[in-house]
Amino acid sequence: MKFIVKTHEYSKMFTTAKSDDFYNCIDCCMDTISTLRNVLDVIQEAKSGELDEWSEIDAYEESMLENTGGISWVKQCRFSKYSSINYCYGTLVNCISAYNEKLKDFLALGIYANDAWRDSLSKQVNKILGIVMYILWFDYGLESTAKECYDSDEIEIDIALSAYCDAKGIDKFSFIEELIEYRAEYKYSFSIFEDYPELEETFISMMGPYLGGVDESKLTIEQVQAVCNGNKTPEELINEFVSNDDLEDSDELGKMTDFS
Repeated sequence: MKFIVKTHEYSKMFTTAKSDDFYNCIDCCMDTISTLRNVLDVIQEAKSGELDEWSEIDAYEESMLENTGGISWVKQCRFSKYSSINYCYGTLVNCISAYNEKLKDFLALGIYANDAWRDSLSKQVNKILGIVMYILWFDYGLESTAKECYDSDEIEIDIALSAYCDAKGIDKFSFIEELIEYRAEYKYSFSIFEDYPELEETFISMMGPYLGGVDESKLTIEQVQAVCNGNKTPEELINEFVSNDDLEDSDELGKMTDFS
């Protein structure tokens, strides 16, 4: 099995990327995944009585998401070739900020956590994990890389992902397999599907890389059904949510450049 490193396509509409910008973003994403998966373990252990209250509080104190500069920089520069993903980077930054504030507010109270608070935190954590996996999947070509892992002897991998594996001493195939598992476990989804779970998988699948452009506060069941029935394209749907400035900066290969 051979890995072929491919260049990273990105928009230089606002600025040109430096050699480590995308590596730093992936490093932040992976740190976020590691921290939040540990938080989910803490919540589960606390709810089952395997973890005492003080140890739980200590764990939350160590679970602030501080390594976020790489994500914020890519968001600020709007490097993605998809306007929907640029929009989603902003959603991710806001969700991380809300998560950190939730922990700070709880820790400032000096009280023990109850199951209602834990469930609320778990929901936030799963949402962030879903967004991170969506970004990695579509902005760094993991969708095609994952398919090639099982269909081809030659696997193309984004240069930033390859650089991350090399820097961390990680086997590339094992790394991709791990991310495939995370992708299956953590979905970027919306609260509307709590009432319409039968439409969730179809909608997510059909939206593909355009999913990140959806404004959850404005999404209606009629829009979901239109996409699932093929009466509305993903591009048409995100045009209803993303601002004109966002739409002008990308989605055209003529405005893209390779990063190598």
